[in-house]
Amino acid sequence: MPSACATRASSARHILPNVAHIVIIALVMDFSGLVLAEAVLSYVGVGVDPSTTSFGTMINAARLEMAPRADRLVVAGGGVRLHVRAGARGQPVRRRGARRLRSTRAG
Repeated sequence: MPSACATRASSARHILPNVAHIVIIALVMDFSGLVLAEAVLSYVGVGVDPSTTSFGTMINAARLEMAPRADRLVVAGGGVRLHVRAGARGQPVRRRGARRLRSTRAG
């Protein structure tokens, strides 16, 4: 019977990386649903007081803050595009501590 420590290490190394994207997507979808529910309740008049800080007011404040600085969004989007295209071309992203693979060719 494997020890509990080995089982935890195995799940942390193999299972969690394969499930992380599903968990992140579920959290993002739940968060957007909560913001939508808050907006609906505020529209009906049952929600939070407009002077109270909430997700909706924070998102609106960030939108108003970034509107005059659209050039920053274009630069950031261009950087993401270049990074994605470099990855699509098959150029590996070097990680710190990664080792180069040696050729197995004899000779």
